[in-house]
Amino acid sequence: MGKKYRKCKTQVKIGAHPYEVRTRSRVRNSDGIPNAGHIDAQRNRIDIDYHQTGSQLEEAVIHEITHGISFDRALGLTEEQVQTLSAGWLAVLKDNPHLFQVTILEALKEKHNEHRKS
Repeated sequence: MGKKYRKCKTQVKIGAHPYEVRTRSRVRNSDGIPNAGHIDAQRNRIDIDYHQTGSQLEEAVIHEITHGISFDRALGLTEEQVQTLSAGWLAVLKDNPHLFQVTILEALKEKHNEHRKS
C-alpha cells in the first residue's frame, strides 16, 4: 500500500525551478530518518510533516527552501548553515510582514488548519 498524502499542496519557485510543496503524515530524509521536512531537488518536491504546529511548519518550509537555494546556487551549505539562515529569514519575514507577502506559508497553514478540522 502506498503512502497517504494529505491534499495540501502549493508551489514555490526556487531559481528557475517550480517545486511542489506538500504536507504529509510522515516525512523522511534521503537516509530514511524521520524529519520535519525534506526537499527532493531531482523531483522538484518539498514534503513537510503536517503534525507540526504553525511556527514549526513555517520553520520547516523556510528551512527546505533554503536547502533548495543552496542546491540551485551550488553553495554547498552545511545543515548548520541552512538552519541558521532559515531561522534568520523566518524572523525577518515575521517581524517585517510589510516587506514580503509570505503566501506559501499562509497557504500551507490555511490548508493545514482545514485538514485538522476534518
